[in-house]
Amino acid sequence: MYRANQVAGAAAVMTRAPIVWSIRHSDVDPRHGKRLTHLTNIIRAHLSGFIPARIVCCVESAAQLSRYGYHANRLVVIPSGFDVGRFVKDQKAGIQVRAELSIPREAMVVGHLARFHPERARVCERHGIGVVARQYEALHAEVDSRGAARS
Repeated sequence: MYRANQVAGAAAVMTRAPIVWSIRHSDVDPRHGKRLTHLTNIIRAHLSGFIPARIVCCVESAAQLSRYGYHANRLVVIPSGFDVGRFVKDQKAGIQVRAELSIPREAMVVGHLARFHPERARVCERHGIGVVARQYEALHAEVDSRGAARS
């Protein structure tokens, strides 16, 4: 998305058409990401005051973008979240999944489903699974992301 936004920005300059950048992830730590992505983020921060008409992002990204120097007057924040009415506990499905994965009935289950990113994996393990593991002896953690193994 980073380079795509820059290409769209170049096209907007040539055609004078207004564009909107969509930024869903903005924590570009050079220790964990690619150097080109970090450099692209720095360049976009400088360009953010005059190329995009708006920059659409979530609440967390808005704070990070401001720290990187993106122009706050261009940010349009879209609330993050999901429909809690749609995702409800299903006892029958839970029993079926536990049987498929050989998870004991008494075990606490923690799941994480996402594409693999080193920083997110550490945060999930340290803050999410780690907190629960200290409270529950019978913990079963499922992590499903490219490059990560089930444990």
